[in-house]
Parts: sequence; structure tokens; C-alpha cells
Amino acid sequence: MARVVNMMHRLPRLQLQPARLYSSNQSLDANTSQLIDKYARYSPAPISIKHLLDHGKASDSLGSFLFMKKEIPTRLANMIMELKLLPEDLRKQRECEQILNDYIASFRELLVHEKEQGSVKDLEHFTETVNMIRRRHLDIVPKMAQAVVKLNRVNSSEGVSETVQYFLDR
Repeated sequence: MARVVNMMHRLPRLQLQPARLYSSNQSLDANTSQLIDKYARYSPAPISIKHLLDHGKASDSLGSFLFMKKEIPTRLANMIMELKLLPEDLRKQRECEQILNDYIASFRELLVHEKEQGSVKDLEHFTETVNMIRRRHLDIVPKMAQAVVKLNRVNSSEGVSETVQYFLDR
């Protein structure tokens, strides 16, 4: 903990972007932006391996659906907001923009399930959506690594590197 606090003092101050999200490739309507703000205010539920094992033994598909239809959008919204806090030079990298667009698209796709009650049809559709999102995000780590490598070629400033490293370590 002391290391993190110590590192925070060395990080350059980040300027917060306005709540309205945008990207060069994906326009964000006001409704989606408001929903991202709403879900980003929630804290993701802490989940341990023990919790997952206990849940697998005791819960059913409906219980998982009811939890995940709120939890996944919360996590996506928080990640979208964190991506918007990255240094501008990194955010402008094509790969980083693509990652942000993927998170926004996934968030939008999950909103369809927000009011569903958990019928068999709802569960099947939700499972398809989650599997599609999972496949979309399989290459997020290599894409972000590529964006960071490109950034380091252009800008080797130590402050930016520490800021980016702090984000990547999370």
C-alpha cells in the first residue's frame, strides 16, 4: 500500500475529461453516456474464487443472470471511465480507440437485457450476448500492449510511462 501511495505522488496530474464520452470512430448518444455515468457510479462487487465456487454449487442460471446483467455493465462502465483518464497521446492510438469502442459496444449490447426478467429465452439471448462480448475482448491485452509500444516510440517521457504503468498494473 505504501508503494502505491508513494507512486501516486510521482504521477503527473491527470485532467479529467467532461462526462460526455466520445471517440473518433463511435459516436456516443446522450442516453448511452448518461447510462455509462450511472453504472460507473456503482462499485463492482468483489468476487473471490471461494465466492465463485460457492455460487456454482448453490445458485441457478436465473441467479447468475440477475447478478451478471447488473455487474457486467457496471464493470464495463468503470473501465470506459478509466480508459478516458489515460494520457491523451495513448488514447489517440488506434488500438486504444478500438478498445474503447469495443467496451462501448459491449455496454450497449448488455443494456438490452436491463429490464429482462430471466425467462428461458432471456437466458439464452443473454448467454449469446456474453459469449459474443467475451470473444470481442479476447485480444484487449495485446491491443493495449501494441498501443503502449507505439506510444513509447513516440514519447518516452517518464511521467507518461508511470501513469500508463499504474493503469496497466490495475
